[in-house]
Amino acid sequence: MKRRNLLKALALTLSFPASAFGKSRSKHNLREIHVVGLGTVGSRWVADHLQGYNLASITLISDRQPDQMPENARFFPFYPPLEVYDCFEENRFLKTELQLDRELDPEIVDFLEGKKGMVLLIAGLGKFSGSVLCRSLAGKLCHRKNEDSLRCLVTAPFAFEGSQAGKRGQEVSDFLLSNNLDAPVLLEKVRTVHGNIAVRSAFKKGDDLMMERFLDMMKSENGQ
Repeated sequence: MKRRNLLKALALTLSFPASAFGKSRSKHNLREIHVVGLGTVGSRWVADHLQGYNLASITLISDRQPDQMPENARFFPFYPPLEVYDCFEENRFLKTELQLDRELDPEIVDFLEGKKGMVLLIAGLGKFSGSVLCRSLAGKLCHRKNEDSLRCLVTAPFAFEGSQAGKRGQEVSDFLLSNNLDAPVLLEKVRTVHGNIAVRSAFKKGDDLMMERFLDMMKSENGQ
């Protein structure tokens, strides 16, 4: 069995403990998990990897809706404002200094505030949308306690993605850690462990790390 299929089968086992272990378990004992994919990377990762999981809801927030939307997913558009770019001829470049904590569409915030159970933010840090959405939403939702909790599954960028991406990723990571939210998946460790592998292979291994962390979260939230 391929690793990805094995991981998915394991996740389904963890998500449906009654069928896996043959024990009666009330639906009310299962914790509701609401997954939110942020930015291009986070939304695409959720759409590609989390089809068929026992999730209470899936929300995707990005500038482009993924081609394959998960069943019953809700999509909210988010476009970086023109003010964050420097323009040169016909090209646009993100400014060096950017404010990552921003006001978001109240509809998005209210929609997620109303979720009962755990809200899980998933994002690839470094690029503008994922960094801004994660930092801003984490700031709005970090007060959630006990049954209505917040967790974050994010990746800190590879070094080859550039110093500005690294700076944005570090700023958001520091905020998450200072608020006792989850530590980021450090993609650069992939190269430490596996050497100077190709970019495509590095991102593939990053996907595997994300899935492993997701499985751990599902297991812990369902009390396994």
